Amino acid sequence: MKNIQNTLKKSIGLVFVALLMLMAVASAGVADSGAATFKVSVNDYPNHKDYSKSKNLEGAYVNMYIVQLVESKDAFKVIDTQTKNTGTGSDPTVVFQVEKDEMVYFEGFRTLDNAKKGAEQKSSMLWTAPPYKNFGTADNQLCQTHFTKTNEFLQYSKDYACAESLSTPFQDVDVIAEEDKPASEAQKEPTKKVDLAVMSLTHSDNAFKAKVCNLGEKSVSEFKIKYTANGKENILTYVPTLTPGNCVDIYSWGWGYFGLDTKEKLVSASAQAKVDPLNEIAESNEDNNQASIAPSGIITPEEPTKVEPLNYYVFPRSKDISARGDVAKYVSIGNGKWKLVDVEAAVLSKVNIVSPTESKEGYSYRAEMGLKEGEKVVYLAFYPASPIPTELDDLATDITNVFVPILVGKAQGEKVVACSATEGCAKKYASHAQELLWYQKDENKYYTIYEAPDLEKMGDKLFQDNGDSVVAPWDMDELKVEPPISVPTAPTAPFKPELGDEDSDKPLPAYDENKWKPSVDDSCANGCSYSGKCLPIGTKVKEGGHFAYCSWEGKMSPQLGEGASCQNNYECQSNSCANLKCLDLEKKLEEQQNLLDRILKWMERFWG
Repeated sequence: MKNIQNTLKKSIGLVFVALLMLMAVASAGVADSGAATFKVSVNDYPNHKDYSKSKNLEGAYVNMYIVQLVESKDAFKVIDTQTKNTGTGSDPTVVFQVEKDEMVYFEGFRTLDNAKKGAEQKSSMLWTAPPYKNFGTADNQLCQTHFTKTNEFLQYSKDYACAESLSTPFQDVDVIAEEDKPASEAQKEPTKKVDLAVMSLTHSDNAFKAKVCNLGEKSVSEFKIKYTANGKENILTYVPTLTPGNCVDIYSWGWGYFGLDTKEKLVSASAQAKVDPLNEIAESNEDNNQASIAPSGIITPEEPTKVEPLNYYVFPRSKDISARGDVAKYVSIGNGKWKLVDVEAAVLSKVNIVSPTESKEGYSYRAEMGLKEGEKVVYLAFYPASPIPTELDDLATDITNVFVPILVGKAQGEKVVACSATEGCAKKYASHAQELLWYQKDENKYYTIYEAPDLEKMGDKLFQDNGDSVVAPWDMDELKVEPPISVPTAPTAPFKPELGDEDSDKPLPAYDENKWKPSVDDSCANGCSYSGKCLPIGTKVKEGGHFAYCSWEGKMSPQLGEGASCQNNYECQSNSCANLKCLDLEKKLEEQQNLLDRILKWMERFWG
């Protein structure tokens, strides 16, 4: 009997060990392959804008767009599309396998026909939002990249950027079923519609120019326009949002593309521009979508529009305190390189500061920099007496310790606006605060006060104590350098500059762009207005130790705790939404580990 019991124990033990080995082999196979399995569901949020009523749809379709970076345009293009059905049951979900280093976007649809149309549309356009990428973390997670910095996590945080699943609203809002609509909607006014109109088609300096206006009551983005001339077509996609009552000039490719490379050919050719040529957008008026040019024999030169440069403000700061510094302007010269074109010393200035409760004048150091139409620039703030490099080889590699927005000067009417190079004019800047850098020339590295605390010994050379003080003459004269730059010799001891008394006066309050903002136009059609910026839906920010996100209602909302109803990962504090509930994955893993420990202890007692 005892022998039988010992044999039984050994058999059970061997089976259990074999199962553990199989599980280890299977896990190793997943890790070695580098592929991640990512779950996507489609929710009916567009039906009612009420999370408590929202549910994941059965029989829906998900498009996964595989994309790659087009560096010359700071955007992403679609190179392949996979379409899957969510199926039926209590958890209608699609599972995609994403290979290591692949970058993807997801869109949900209620019908297969609309999913095909969506794939066709996205194959002809460029994306500017941060894609999801398999960073090879071996935990079945996809993480959003830091926009075009595709080797960095969004906000430089794995916890912030990564998730195991996604629930996305469907895109084909024109097929909302009547039975899905709340009864209260029957009493509402008719749905607002878009009305795109081509108001004119003219010759510009080297291309055709169409003036397109939105005469409807609803904003529209990502619409197509087709130019036809000399038997050739040129279809383009206008990505930014065109709000009701506004117009935009859209240019075709050059005349050479149409074979109109001489004046004689150009003046003898007719041309046509048609917006929404595939009739993809439901409009209130479909009869004003095109305009034409008849052969004229003459070309009237177009008078160039005078566009005023933008006076852009940069607020240097050190440890969130307003500080003196030199602001350098770099212009893109292609291939990832940037050339220094201007340096201005920040001076103490009165600033109209707006808080949620009041508007008042305050004091902050700032440098006023110019931005012209068509310029692609970055502004870097340097500590006083720091060397200033005349060229940046690779912004993403060189400057990794602070956030540096890349700006593009775009003409709007007779003025230039500063738009994000990655998100277009959906995200505009009027100014921004910039952390001070110390450039160590011999190392070709950039340091902040967080990495080199000795920089704090600059004392009152760095900070001003109150708004009534006059900026010292050296602040204006000795530190202001006009290009070409004569770079000072780096100090022998890198972070101990001998600039005066170590005892500084009381610093100014910080110019904090998360809480205070200059008084500027802060309209935001598709997203959330936050601190003078337009954040895309789903963007998370940290405020006062807590995270908030941009919701579909265009409002900043606090992230939800475990067990709360959700639709998207970014709504949860844990960044994980599954089965319409916020989950604490770390807690779940801990519970599984505790279960495994109890099993192993039981086995020890059984064998003992």
